[in-house]
Amino acid sequence: MSYSNEFRSYWRQLLGASIGVSSGITLNFFTLSVFGPRLIADLHWTKAQFALIGSISIFSVFVLPIAGTLVDRFGTRRTASVGFMAVPLGFIALSMMSGSIYQFLAINLVMSWLGLLTSGLVFCRVVVDRFDKARGIALSLMMSASPLAGAIVPQVIAPFIAAHGWRSAYLLLALISVIGGVMAIMLVGPTLHAPAEPARTDGTKSDGTLTRLKAIACNPVFILLMAGMFLVNMPRTFTTSQLKIVVLDYGFTDAIGTSVVSVYAIGTIFGRCVSGLALDRLPTHLVALIILSIAATGYLYFLFPLPNTALLMSAVFVMGLAFGCEFDIGAYLISRNFPVRDFSKLYATMDIMLGAGAAVGSLILSALLKETSGYHSFMVVATIGTLVGAVLLGLTGRIRKRSDAPVAG
Repeated sequence: MSYSNEFRSYWRQLLGASIGVSSGITLNFFTLSVFGPRLIADLHWTKAQFALIGSISIFSVFVLPIAGTLVDRFGTRRTASVGFMAVPLGFIALSMMSGSIYQFLAINLVMSWLGLLTSGLVFCRVVVDRFDKARGIALSLMMSASPLAGAIVPQVIAPFIAAHGWRSAYLLLALISVIGGVMAIMLVGPTLHAPAEPARTDGTKSDGTLTRLKAIACNPVFILLMAGMFLVNMPRTFTTSQLKIVVLDYGFTDAIGTSVVSVYAIGTIFGRCVSGLALDRLPTHLVALIILSIAATGYLYFLFPLPNTALLMSAVFVMGLAFGCEFDIGAYLISRNFPVRDFSKLYATMDIMLGAGAAVGSLILSALLKETSGYHSFMVVATIGTLVGAVLLGLTGRIRKRSDAPVAG
């Protein structure tokens, strides 16, 4: 099937997957920074306490493999249905909080676990099953829907919080999630299962799943991919929960603080579109190295902040650029280097490393905020970590060229 024919044949499934990733747990992800200042003020939390929200992602290590296995076994529609029942209930629970930071963290922990079933882990399988020649741009278009919602929803939620309070705003997010979830489940269609592995002519049995996964775990490309993803995602907590707070600390207005959240989301969209087009045309390792290295420069602004709105917006834009291409590059590397039947399991493993990176970054940020009350030291960590991660992902191309093993399909 040709590049354009893939879109003509599967546009409904692509649309459904796009609505799905933009209507679930991602709503909490992109609005967290908008809720932050009001929650801190109303519930009397400290910035260091609120920064701990990023550390809960480390607990995903216990459920991500299960989620990936569920998708590979039961398909997208069934698993997403569970997720879209849980996420709205989570928003309702947040609207009813009594004020304890631990209650907030506990609700977000459960939401993050069950919300995985509304994430790219679930919906990427829809694209990988159906797109081949246009896989890079199809993945990018699907994943761009999430930051597109992240650019629009904060602009709706911020004035809604000001007018009606944060509790009502969480109820609005629950309604949005329900509507989007129903639409997504109706459109994605059934999962297309990978064909069975043919029997070997020598009479021996094909390798089982465990043997195959052990071989993948020892693959240098897989190791570099996981390490790189860990490092480039360490700054995630800063960009999701602290961005508006630090902008206000630097003396910018509340309107600019809300705008940077949307600019970050727009940068994410741009990063996904650029990386998607590039992945279908250029070596994946070069795309990763170039885009992530450029994006790391965004953190330099927060090392040497200036009271200039244009510089601030530019820095936030390229930070979003980095986040935008991370998932596309990771998903593309997995789909091209390893068996499609194991895609969701391996994507879950990548999500574990992304979550671990975010959790470690969150703990570092919280510790540094307690010591210094500023962000300078953490931005050094963020800049170096992103650059090293970009180099590791860039090395996957050299390792693959030296390998004689065929790419599994």
